[in-house]
Amino acid sequence: MKKFKIAITVDDLPLYGPTSELYNHRQIALDTISTFEKHEIKGVYGFVNGHHLEKNPQAEIILNEWVLSGHKLGNHTFSHLDLREATVQEFCKDIEANEKILEKYFTDVHCKYFRYPYLLEGETLQKRNAIREYLFDKGYAVAQCTVDYRDFVWNEPLALSVDLQEYALIEKLRTGCVESALYRVDLAQLLSQQLFNRDIPHILLIHIGLSTAMFLNDVLSAFVERGCEFISLEEALSDEVYQVDTPFISTMGRNFIAQNAEIRKLERIPFPPLPVTFEELEDISQQLRRKSFVFQST
Repeated sequence: MKKFKIAITVDDLPLYGPTSELYNHRQIALDTISTFEKHEIKGVYGFVNGHHLEKNPQAEIILNEWVLSGHKLGNHTFSHLDLREATVQEFCKDIEANEKILEKYFTDVHCKYFRYPYLLEGETLQKRNAIREYLFDKGYAVAQCTVDYRDFVWNEPLALSVDLQEYALIEKLRTGCVESALYRVDLAQLLSQQLFNRDIPHILLIHIGLSTAMFLNDVLSAFVERGCEFISLEEALSDEVYQVDTPFISTMGRNFIAQNAEIRKLERIPFPPLPVTFEELEDISQQLRRKSFVFQST
């Protein structure tokens, strides 16, 4: 594939997913920030769910360290609310509750990017449009994404592998995660050409989880080998393709490219299977859980 541009965004700050004995949530965040420094990536938007600050003392420390490292914060609703289970009024109220958290860290426009939890924008056109109108009235731009390699599915087998000191398996997971990320980039580039007759600036969605802390450097290094240029979210969203409103409604979350593909009824293209399936990762987790249980019982 040819060279590409991509903006990095991180969901579910300040903490997400399982930890291990060696990696608490703060260490996960610090290692993620370190990876950005290594690749000279600045101003990364982390999309915040503020409810964590009520429950975990590490949460506020993590957000402070994120901002002090030169990165930015966006709104991801206070409670990571599932739009399928909320009214327009409840959803907008949750956005406002989160805005109060973000105001503690920024007084300028840094918090004026919004990402829908689960990428769910509404199951009816009326609901979708009402929330869009609210967001735009409040000065928010929607942070779309085009590449999502489901980093979260690697978290559990990785956490178990770390605690059980399964070093060979950790490396196997690392390789599979990198291959899956490259697979998603290749697919996004191919679909971009079919939909827009060009390769658009892409936006990567990852989470502030263990696999990000341990594997993101490898993923980004693999991107660089493919000729990747890292850009800001602002630059990516300034492209004209993101200025067009895509009236996508569904009970399932879809990234920006998948939305356009479904709306235009793009025929499914032949593409190789995923390097590692979700079922294979669940099998690994089950085996490790059994092994962990045996160790704890002896």
